[in-house]
Amino acid sequence: MSIKQSIFDDLLKKKIIPDGSQKKLINIFDHFYSKEKKYFSKFFKKPNFLYIYGDVGRGKTFLMDIFYEHYLGKKNRIHYHNFMKKIHDDLKANQGIKDPIAHFCKTLKNQIDILFLDEFNITDITDAMIMQKILINLDKYKISLITTSNYLPDNLYKHGLQRERFLPSIQWIKDNFTIHQLNNDNDYRRTFLSSSNVFYFHEKENVKENFLKIFNKLSHSSEKKTISIDNRNIAIEMESDNVVWFDFDEICGGFRSTRDYIKIAEIYSSVMISTVPCFFSNNDDIRRRFTWLIDALYDKNRKVIINFEKELKEIFYSTDNPEINRTLSRLIEMQSKKYLLN
Repeated sequence: MSIKQSIFDDLLKKKIIPDGSQKKLINIFDHFYSKEKKYFSKFFKKPNFLYIYGDVGRGKTFLMDIFYEHYLGKKNRIHYHNFMKKIHDDLKANQGIKDPIAHFCKTLKNQIDILFLDEFNITDITDAMIMQKILINLDKYKISLITTSNYLPDNLYKHGLQRERFLPSIQWIKDNFTIHQLNNDNDYRRTFLSSSNVFYFHEKENVKENFLKIFNKLSHSSEKKTISIDNRNIAIEMESDNVVWFDFDEICGGFRSTRDYIKIAEIYSSVMISTVPCFFSNNDDIRRRFTWLIDALYDKNRKVIINFEKELKEIFYSTDNPEINRTLSRLIEMQSKKYLLN
């Protein structure tokens, strides 16, 4: 049975009918997996790079993950934030090496033939320059790459500082990747939703009392008032072996990084966040940290219980921002029984 037929059968079992754009992507996967030429085929401009982009909730990650499940070679699937964390940790550990990024990719080649990278998104010039070298070395060591993104390559790191330094990388992506847009009118994260009582709105009084009841149903608290992430203390409301409760100001109001949130997602299966405010353009820094936190928790399929100041559709200042739309879409999915039971 071809990889294409296996994916279609899998979708049929899930009662999902792919649209035209999704069928085309599945055909691309089939070519990519071609046994005749191992992982490569003439279908690609460059044999081993595929860039899938489109609006939030269009099935990019969903379809990539199904292909990942059916792919039988040496592989790794990782979120972009986690991947960059691994790179930064490796660079720190190998400071004396002449070309540490080439060393990282050469080592990676010994482990995998193909990298599945979810949510490709450049957020600062340092990562932009690192990623430029990573892509070149993935090509050098013949490591196949499939990545998803909310952004057309031309819109990566748009309005970022010193973006002109990243423009050659964008051109390299356009020259060397097969680029496929996945778009339709449906947000598949909303399709199979059934509301679950994990989000609470408009509660200004008795928030702690109500959250304490929820926490006690989930676990038994320790006496700890702080946790240590990368040797930095973060204040908490309550914590147990696999559940932690933060006040929003503590987890998103200070100087936190994606590394902090990735570590939290690795440690805890359930995360509670109380008193999430409305986000405006003048407090976009805390909104972005909240986005990073939700990304990290979503990627690990962690459960969240959140108290919001207002309804979801009212807490964000804009619906024209892809980051905001992705966060909103994921928050909606994270309430669903399907997500909670996964």
